[in-house]
Amino acid sequence: MQKSITKDVLAKFKKSYDENFNKAAQNMIASAGIMDASINYAKLTKNPDVFKKTINIGKMTNQRQSGRCWMFAGLNVIRVNMMKKFKLGDMEFSHKYLYFFDKLERANQYLEDVIALKDKDLDDRLNRGVIFYAADDGAWWTTFSRLISKYGIVPEYVYPDTADVKKTDNLIFVLDKRLKIAAKDIRNAKTDAEIEEIKDKALKDVYKITAIALGVPPKRFDLIMKNKDDELIERRNITAIDFYREFMADDISEYVELGNYPGKGKEENKVYERDFIQQRIGGSLKYLNVSMQRMKDIVVAMLDDDEVLWFGCDVGKDSFVSRDGDGTGHLVYNLLDRDSLFDIDTKQTKVERMETCESNTTHAMVLVGYDRTDEGLKFKVENSWGEKAGIRGYLVMDEAWFDNYAFEIIPKKKYLNQEELAALDEEPIKLMPWES
Repeated sequence: MQKSITKDVLAKFKKSYDENFNKAAQNMIASAGIMDASINYAKLTKNPDVFKKTINIGKMTNQRQSGRCWMFAGLNVIRVNMMKKFKLGDMEFSHKYLYFFDKLERANQYLEDVIALKDKDLDDRLNRGVIFYAADDGAWWTTFSRLISKYGIVPEYVYPDTADVKKTDNLIFVLDKRLKIAAKDIRNAKTDAEIEEIKDKALKDVYKITAIALGVPPKRFDLIMKNKDDELIERRNITAIDFYREFMADDISEYVELGNYPGKGKEENKVYERDFIQQRIGGSLKYLNVSMQRMKDIVVAMLDDDEVLWFGCDVGKDSFVSRDGDGTGHLVYNLLDRDSLFDIDTKQTKVERMETCESNTTHAMVLVGYDRTDEGLKFKVENSWGEKAGIRGYLVMDEAWFDNYAFEIIPKKKYLNQEELAALDEEPIKLMPWES
């Protein structure tokens, strides 16, 4: 029987509150707000911005008001390798170039999924999820690698950011609306020819909308740059694919997706496959599940070799990151002690947070340094929120935070052991979109 909140229940709540009233906590929150009042400053002082190992990554980037973190992190990884190979002081790629083709590719994937599930009831859980996510920004490393493998890359000056890629919600709104109309029409269509016509018209409109908002991507461009020795690097009338193939320092296929998703049914050294996720653009998304200790060992080994890493995490948890240049940028476990402030207990394990959807992967960044302290490992993180966010654009992350809120890293295959390499060739375990 459902119970409601009555006057007697409210009276009971008030009595309990009065008996445990904390005037100091209330005053602090009223003055500073919950976040500032809950900061454990002792944890900040134990995690200064000092690192034994740091890799130069060039100028800090800024994704602004967009969900392109995965793309920024991916391009920041490959530019470090390109800077080393060609002795460049800095290098920045066009994020808008990949974003343009991402909108087109995921629109196509969305419509293909709608067609595949056409005969399923709209109340079906899978179909409902597919229909809902028509246009979005967020994605994964695999999305990034497939885009650059197919379309290449161009320098920033060739196709620079414009208004609707710096703030993407308006473009997303228009694309979402157009694609959902196409989804409705596909579900009402009677023949395959009708479906194909609807899809073709929708994709033409997606291209038109995106091209008007962002401009048409260049087919060819002139590459002109100088390295740190003042030597000219020049290529005339090249394509984005030419640029990618000649200047990409590493084979993108050598990178693999490792995840740490513990819990029931999530075995280590097994490959899991996500399907019917809009961002997969042309194939499923796979990851090899490994232990957290193994993940950290690989991170340290790569950083020791001057290799930076893309990683996915839940950035909103236990994070204290300024956006106004005051130099605060920390990801420290239990940094925000709200439990003491309110006299409550909200402690959960990583598995428990995943089970209740209290925590999952929300952001991608790049690991660029580390140190070992009495408190354990400490990592230097390159973010993509500009130089004013955090500590000159960087964040300091302690080991406990990584253990609890990091979910994925993207290392090269050569850093995997034999058991892990063998697991990559095994038949993957399929996951539904709502599973980790």
